[in-house]
Amino acid sequence: MKPVEIKIFNNNESVSISKHALKEYCHLIGFKRRETHKLGVLFEELLRQLIKCTFLEGQEGEIIIEFIHIEGGVEIKINDFGIPLDEESMSNNKDNCKHELSGIYNILHNVMDEVKIGAKGFKGNEIVLRKMLNSKRVHKVNRHESDDTPANSINPISEVKLLDTHLAADISKLAYIAYHYSYPYEDIYIPNKIREKMDNELLISAGAVLDDIKQVVSHSALSFSKPGDKTAELGVAFTDPNYRGHGFINKIWHYLINHVAKEKKLFGVYAMAVCTHPYSQKACHKMGMKDSALLISRAPIIEFESIDISNAQRESIMIALKIMEQPEQVVFYPPKHHKKMILEIAKNLDLNVQIRKHPMLHLESPHNFSNIEVKTDAVFSIAKLYIIHFGKNIQTQFITEFHKLKNKRYESIYLYLDLADYHTEKLTKYFESHGFFFAGIMHENNRMNLVLQYLNNQNYDFNLLKIDSDFGNNLLKYVEIEYVKREFD
Repeated sequence: MKPVEIKIFNNNESVSISKHALKEYCHLIGFKRRETHKLGVLFEELLRQLIKCTFLEGQEGEIIIEFIHIEGGVEIKINDFGIPLDEESMSNNKDNCKHELSGIYNILHNVMDEVKIGAKGFKGNEIVLRKMLNSKRVHKVNRHESDDTPANSINPISEVKLLDTHLAADISKLAYIAYHYSYPYEDIYIPNKIREKMDNELLISAGAVLDDIKQVVSHSALSFSKPGDKTAELGVAFTDPNYRGHGFINKIWHYLINHVAKEKKLFGVYAMAVCTHPYSQKACHKMGMKDSALLISRAPIIEFESIDISNAQRESIMIALKIMEQPEQVVFYPPKHHKKMILEIAKNLDLNVQIRKHPMLHLESPHNFSNIEVKTDAVFSIAKLYIIHFGKNIQTQFITEFHKLKNKRYESIYLYLDLADYHTEKLTKYFESHGFFFAGIMHENNRMNLVLQYLNNQNYDFNLLKIDSDFGNNLLKYVEIEYVKREFD
């Protein structure tokens, strides 16, 4: 028998229709009427609980249901775009019923032969149920009606603290409440991904937790590209709309920068501030972060309330960096034509820089092979090239990787060159001859990098960018001049 797909609205009227459809489908593939009735009651209750617990009050949405005839039974798939589900939280709480869906979760495992529940990121939630014809697991199912939970009243009295893995589902839920599925980092909607990042020390989460009801109402985090990184990105910030206006994000940022980052002895903390408006830049500057790089066309178009986007273009990002552990001195090999600007950025960051020149006796790398690390991000349509090690084949290998990324139509490509490597002084002009232009300085891979950028068949209007600081405006002018001067092979 062919599969059947049904789309229903998240209301109780639609639930009855899908319930009867399931009963008829199961009967046609061999289930007895008594069994189909019990499955229908369970299915109806599951849908009602999903509508009640995963959609916000007054939110309209669709639920996609699919019935599939499998060998020896039926498979039921349910997909929705409600608050991310987390099977681990549900299973841990099924005995004491702390989780709203824990009661129905317990019944599902008693009745069905297979149950899979989980968040799929931007694809929403997916529940997969399997029931076999010869199963002996059909039990009596009674409709479970839980009491309505009253809406939380605003209570600004909160505690800012670190959040551990058992609150991963709460973080996903908060992201959904704040942004539904529009937040650009998909992993934040998958509790298991959050736990994995926490366990691998790639994410340090902190939140504002209301004292009276222990609810997480605001969140931000320090993110690391890989274990052992000494510089973290400050971000993943969102607040429940019902609790905005109490300065929670500022409190969390202050805690992460001045307590957590210091305790971890990080070299630095940076944030990515949008340039459609200056407000996020102001927040960074308030925390002592300073402009160090301007990444043009770094993100897709972002819509903001009360801001005209009729001339919208891809979002540019100002990198704001706070150095936590100032070194006594750093050695740079800057290309001559960018030396002045690089020193101005270093001064803005309070870095004590010693300039050195390419040693004349080493005109070519003594090593045969280069090492280039490539990272891509399909959501943002960007790619990063890190020159980890310069070898004699650097130009050939660079061209190969660069053309791959261009042909895959990544909108923007960023090139990271180690400022402590003398090859950076020599080869920057070569990379710029292929259309790359100056972006600034960033600390990644535990080193200070000269960052160059390439726009893949884009024209960009710099006049639309809103910059907060005087230094940021000087950096903007410099980047725009380099953009106009850029060369193409």
